[in-house]
Amino acid sequence: ADLNDTHSIEEAIRESEPEYIFHLAAQSFVQASWKIPADTFHTNVIGTINLFEIVRRMGIDPVIQVACSSEEYGDVKEDEIPIKETNPLRPLSPYAVSKVAQELLAYQYFKNFNTSSVAIRIFNTTGPRKLKDVCSDFTKRLIEIEKGINKEKVLKVGNLETKRAITDVRDIIYAFD
Repeated sequence: ADLNDTHSIEEAIRESEPEYIFHLAAQSFVQASWKIPADTFHTNVIGTINLFEIVRRMGIDPVIQVACSSEEYGDVKEDEIPIKETNPLRPLSPYAVSKVAQELLAYQYFKNFNTSSVAIRIFNTTGPRKLKDVCSDFTKRLIEIEKGINKEKVLKVGNLETKRAITDVRDIIYAFD
């Protein structure tokens, strides 16, 4: 279903009669959110409202799991590492603000309409078909070197002091269950 098309959401929900809805749909690229902030908000925030409103109007009570993001933490201070769930949210991009809004919408629908919802802040992921992340970028460059496409035979990288937790998307999906 397209979260911007309420008819398609309602049709998908009616057909599937879900006990659980895993709301993973989003404009999820931080850089893109700077280029298209209104589209990011429309998809991520209005799309989430559309989903919750349709569930509410239909009078059903599936558990809605909203995929939020570690980007919500934003400006993390050195003394706050490792990040705890209770860390203040200081989002630094339109994408991050939209994910905070999704999380607050899940809470608001729970408090006001008793809609069963869970917000999960997902950190960096990688996996099959994942593009434009550190793992896929490094792998692509190494393959280019191996195939002779990259004639320099040098793997250029950025800051190697950065520490990140990266989880395979298949492990994340397994954890949702």
